[in-house]
Amino acid sequence: MKADIKWVGWLLLAVLPWTASAELTDDPVVIDGVTHTLADVTEPRVKARIRKAMQWFGARTGLNANIPLPEIKSASRAYMRRVYQQIRHGDPGQAIGALYYFTRDAVTKKPKRMVLLLEQDVFDYRDLKQLSKAVHEAFHHVQFMNGLLDRLSCGSQLEAQAYRAQADWLLEHKYWDSFFIRHLHSIARRYDICDDK
Repeated sequence: MKADIKWVGWLLLAVLPWTASAELTDDPVVIDGVTHTLADVTEPRVKARIRKAMQWFGARTGLNANIPLPEIKSASRAYMRRVYQQIRHGDPGQAIGALYYFTRDAVTKKPKRMVLLLEQDVFDYRDLKQLSKAVHEAFHHVQFMNGLLDRLSCGSQLEAQAYRAQADWLLEHKYWDSFFIRHLHSIARRYDICDDK
């Protein structure tokens, strides 16, 4: 039986064919009686900023950032929560902002679909804090495309690296909310403790 590998945030999960309800679809999805759709993000400044952040991350880590951008889509909060809950089996508890989603063939491990989801009505590329959430997820795209997911013995190291880089990226872009920066470093420290089994 073939399974696709899915990644959202820090959790890797093998999803068997009959549980593919978390598949991203470009078709409308009805949630609580309301129709939701994914929309392409066409704003060139969003793509340019994400590309530039990926290059920054590549230069900082030595990873190859000369890779294709993931698909960049926007989705409603309800749609984002649905994807988050189905993949992570939990409640995000607040606005998500951004998610990185990918599927790959379980046998060949080759990428099939990579999507950076941005939350409609929350994400604003002109707001550095919001942009940093998309940048964080773009860092995961660089990690995935460079094969780190398969090379690291502890998957939480990817999150620790991305949270630290997010904090450093914000500081480099003159975002001085010290509470948020300390919060990102605190999260990174929690991920430093590898409890992957």
